[in-house]
Amino acid sequence: MKLKFLFIILLSIQDFRITSTKNILFFWGMSGYSHRITIWPLVEKLADKGHNVTFFSPHHPKKPTVHPNITEIVPTNLFQDIGMGYDPAEVRLKGGITAVENLWPSYLECGVQLCRRIAKDPDILNWLNSASFDLVVINGLFNDCGLAVAYKFNASTITYGTSSLFQWWEEVYGFPTENYPEFHYHLPVNMTFPQQVWNTFTPLYWSVFRSWYYLPLIESIIRPALNLPNMPSLLELDQRNSLLLANTHFSEEFPRSLPPWIVPVGGMHCTDNTKPLPNNIRHFIESWNNGIVYFSFGTYMKLPLLPQRHRDAIFGAIRKFPSIGFLLKWNGGPVPLDIPDNVMTGEWLPQQDILAHKNVRAFISHGGLLGTQEAVFHAVPMVVFPIFAEQDYNAQRVHSAERGIMMEICDMTEEKLENAIREILTNPRYKQNMDKVSRVFRDRPWAPVDTAAWHVEYVLRHNDTSFLKPIGLTRTWYERRMLHIWGFVLAVLVVSLLLIAILLRVFLSFILNKQNQRPTSRKGKSKRL
Repeated sequence: MKLKFLFIILLSIQDFRITSTKNILFFWGMSGYSHRITIWPLVEKLADKGHNVTFFSPHHPKKPTVHPNITEIVPTNLFQDIGMGYDPAEVRLKGGITAVENLWPSYLECGVQLCRRIAKDPDILNWLNSASFDLVVINGLFNDCGLAVAYKFNASTITYGTSSLFQWWEEVYGFPTENYPEFHYHLPVNMTFPQQVWNTFTPLYWSVFRSWYYLPLIESIIRPALNLPNMPSLLELDQRNSLLLANTHFSEEFPRSLPPWIVPVGGMHCTDNTKPLPNNIRHFIESWNNGIVYFSFGTYMKLPLLPQRHRDAIFGAIRKFPSIGFLLKWNGGPVPLDIPDNVMTGEWLPQQDILAHKNVRAFISHGGLLGTQEAVFHAVPMVVFPIFAEQDYNAQRVHSAERGIMMEICDMTEEKLENAIREILTNPRYKQNMDKVSRVFRDRPWAPVDTAAWHVEYVLRHNDTSFLKPIGLTRTWYERRMLHIWGFVLAVLVVSLLLIAILLRVFLSFILNKQNQRPTSRKGKSKRL
């Protein structure tokens, strides 16, 4: 018994030696609040394991952080100063999906403005000059100056993809191109041939644009600000990443061929350990024998700010279902006096706690990835009105798999919304499909946050993770696609066909000449006889 106890102590000491306390920085400078939600379970998990975690972001928490191992740094007005404070609904309603696609260059500019803010903010620079970190986890959405910050600390880096895999990751991180619809340009699941051509070349465009313009511009700002004259290029630092964590899962996304250093951990925030609902919300949900529909467009999309015709369409459609309750997130404006009797509103609603309730029959959403994953986790069919970012991509997947119905907010009408709600509530295949994907989404060897935490500590245990990286990282874009091989094969075929054509022409010419010469020869013989 004593030996067994001693053995357990020795194991504990060994485990402590391998995963001793480290200083970890989460660099979330350019991010929405939803990006915070998706990564926060990992932040708390690492803090619970004894690591000192610092979270740098533009958003104050809705509730103060009380964990002794977590420090939050939120520079004043950072969200507005880097250009993130716009109304996505206004962009969509005025310009449609094209205007949403045209936002991508503005995201790049936000990344540049973030670096400029760091470079000129004495408080941030003083903090960076006095701090020390062993690992920097970087939000993959244009937070590239975090690579320079990590280099300053001589820290390892992990990049975290807040949504699906970004287009430029194919070139930077060396995974194969499989012509899945890229979410940046909102292509359908079943693409036409021209769309496939576009889809094939846009990753190359983004790769060239980043490496030739965007990253050098950021380098010119951040290198002198952090006094790093010998820093390698940001592209090289990007490829030195130790690991990539992706907020995806093959069950609700697309199954991809990923190298070992890209680890899917989608749904870290999803849980069955939901909190008890506030009494008024619980009473409303449970008072409807035919169930309720939960209606929320997230943090930035505010229903009161929609045009009047949209609000009329929403309330008009709701009135067509008097036996169904509707729970609406209504933030950013006063509640109308003439709302339907079957509606309850709230400025803030505990979304996952609501979706987990068995009386919730449908979820009307803007298609944010977190809400989509929560709907999948709790098996709630959806009606989706995508607004911006990757939401069209999320909605397309939900629609094509018949887990919900995708709609366009620009041409919303009362009739269209009524028909969609009725279809979701009466056609059982949507619920059946959600039940099926929910089982697969949940069925994993570890909880996704445990998978992510293990891999973070794996990087801390092994500073060099080059053994996880594909050989394609050392090759050019055309070598990774084997274009040089297929080009050689094509050249051999073309040359071979040309040689065959030349030989055939020579042979045919020879035969024709022979045939033309024979009659002349016979005529000469007859004269001599």
